[in-house]
Amino acid sequence: MKCFLSFFLFCILFVSWCHAQCYIIATEGTSEAVRKTRRKNPLLGTWSEWHRGCKALDGIMHPFRSEWMTKNCYKCQCNEDGIQCCNVAIKPIDVDEKNCLSFLNKATCIYQVLNKEDPTKSCQVKTWIG
Repeated sequence: MKCFLSFFLFCILFVSWCHAQCYIIATEGTSEAVRKTRRKNPLLGTWSEWHRGCKALDGIMHPFRSEWMTKNCYKCQCNEDGIQCCNVAIKPIDVDEKNCLSFLNKATCIYQVLNKEDPTKSCQVKTWIG
């Protein structure tokens, strides 16, 4: 029984890990490569900006070893290798699309699934990913 429970827990964690919605804006390994890459891509910032931290997609500079939340519910981290952002909103994927509508509340980063005819009623969701 313990073996079965361990396997079940592993499967849940593995599925969650596989469905993680992340992106990375990486820097190159060497200083010269970083300089060349940053000259070509303005989103990565200038060489002098790179010494201070990371330039996010919205143009805001973030210091190394900092974390922030984007307006689209991505939690981002800046380190010397670049920026990593992962979606924190758990998304409904098994919804009755004929009768229900799902939307992301960006203030809370939580999806709500409501009945189209009566938005005061929630709809059942069988499967979520995130």
